[in-house]
Amino acid sequence: MSMTKSEVSRHLADKVGITKKQSDLYLEALAELAYQEAKNTFIIPGIGKLSLKESPAREATMPFGPRKGEKYMIPAKKKVKFTIAKAAKDSITGGSGGNAGGSSTGGSGGNAGGSSTGGSGGNAGGSSTGGNMGGEMGGSSMGGDA
Repeated sequence: MSMTKSEVSRHLADKVGITKKQSDLYLEALAELAYQEAKNTFIIPGIGKLSLKESPAREATMPFGPRKGEKYMIPAKKKVKFTIAKAAKDSITGGSGGNAGGSSTGGSGGNAGGSSTGGSGGNAGGSSTGGNMGGEMGGSSMGGDA
């Protein structure tokens, strides 16, 4: 089970020797700074990199239904991408191995037999496409260095 914000704050306060209130303020300031600087790439040393990527508009073909074969436009959009640092990945996974039978590209996605593309995922045998980090930097698994 993942730690709550309060548990993280309490743990950091105990570890560093500050009050829980100071730890809460630090976490809020860090999150606020990350939101502001993500468009320029925000690096959290030892954890990873948060960045904003723009995908261009593109043409697609309707795959099924009464409009099958019809061409339509997918508009350009901005995506938030989190790339986990190699040191963090190796520490979490216990070595320099990769995913367990899957691939992970763009965004956060922890795989065990699936693939994740863009946005936040967390799979055990499926695939995750798209998504939104929504202000949380939860569990992530991705190749690449930060």
